[in-house]
Amino acid sequence: MTRRLLTRLAEGVAPPAVPASLEHLTSRERDVLLLVAEACTDTEIADRLGIGDETVKSHVSRILTKLNLRDRVQAVAYAHLHGLVKPASTRSPRLPTRRAPPATGAGAAPADRGPERERALVNR
Repeated sequence: MTRRLLTRLAEGVAPPAVPASLEHLTSRERDVLLLVAEACTDTEIADRLGIGDETVKSHVSRILTKLNLRDRVQAVAYAHLHGLVKPASTRSPRLPTRRAPPATGAGAAPADRGPERERALVNR
């Protein structure tokens, strides 16, 4: 599957028509598939769609089952082979996530900040 994808991309061949199997996906599952194809993590997908991580995992599981795919890698290849996503050079940049940064209170570990981090580790 990967070899066919790379060959199509290298040759600039137009992708085949959208397969009928996509009709079995809900619109939300199609949204999730597109974000999986853009290499988004479950957390990034959840943030962008305003849903929970567990809901994303459920959607991904149902997508894999409905499309008879083994894993996320096959889902990414499937989406690219069927022209569901634009090549990276024409796609808009990934949006930042909306998750809060980790806590930095008295009990929190110091963040990795180069020399500051080294001084904190030495002074322990």
